[in-house]
Parts: sequence; C-alpha cells; structure tokens
Amino acid sequence: MENASRALLIAAGMIMGILVLSLGVYLAVVFSNYSATTQAQLDQSRMTAFNDKYMKYDGRTDLSIQDVITVRNYALENNINETNGSYDKQPGAGDYSALIDVYLAPSKVLAEQERDQDFIVTDENNKDTISLLQAEIDARNAAGSGGEATMYTCEVHLNNTTSRVSKIYFYETP
Repeated sequence: MENASRALLIAAGMIMGILVLSLGVYLAVVFSNYSATTQAQLDQSRMTAFNDKYMKYDGRTDLSIQDVITVRNYALENNINETNGSYDKQPGAGDYSALIDVYLAPSKVLAEQERDQDFIVTDENNKDTISLLQAEIDARNAAGSGGEATMYTCEVHLNNTTSRVSKIYFYETP
C-alpha cells in the first residue's frame, strides 16, 4: 500500500511537471507571435512614413522646379544613406532595392523611357541644381515680363517587392 501511494505521488508530480512545461512552451509561442506581429506593424509604419515623403507629390500637376529639386534632394539623401556614402550616382546603381531614381523630362513619354540624360539624382557641388534653376530663369526671361513658371507633373512608382518608392518621374505639365 505504501508503494502504491508513493507511485501515485510520483505520477502526480510528473503530470504537474509536464503541465508546467506545456504552459511554458505555449507562452513562448504566444509571445513570439506577438513580437513578430508587433515588428511587422512597426516595419509597415516606417515604410508608410518613408513613402509619405514622396507620395505627397504623386499625381500633382502644379509642381515648380523647386519642388522637383526638393524631391531630388530627398532621393539623393536616401541613396547616400542606403549605400553608406558610396552611391555612384548612376541610374539603377547597384543591386540596392532601397535606392530611388528620379527622372525629369519635357514630356511623360520621354520620362518613362528613363534615358540617362533625364536622370537627375546626380549633383556634385550642386551643379545640377544650379543648372535646373538657371534653365527656369532663362525660360521666364525669354517669355518676357510676367513669364509664367514651368509647372511639372509627378508620378511616383513603388518597388513591387519592397513596396518602397523606387522611381519618380517629373515631366512638364501640358
């Protein structure tokens, strides 16, 4: 009789131990899923905040050359940060899915052809910025007093894999 009660106590202890271990494994799985979900929400929030900087220009037809330069500067800053300062300032530079290419062309058709001469995320010593602004001033002067500023339309394209902004097209608003 004494052996039987001892065996029952041992079996009860083992069952309690298995229950405690099962509860521990269950809690670990629950907390792991919660952590993964929270991380995914944070990543989505960061992606939305990143894209919003560019998406506020998407579809607008009333952009000035200063807006084009602002977006170009955002993209240039992003590209330099993503490559740790080694951005080589060429369209499609490297295999970085986080880089942003910016194009400026006189028409939508030319912008979508992505010709290298339309690529404007290059700006050593602000030469491109100065030449873009000078071209705008020259166009206004050629139109005479009261010449209107050229307006640009913007299209923002997202990377299909990462859902980040990858290309931005600017072309003169017809």
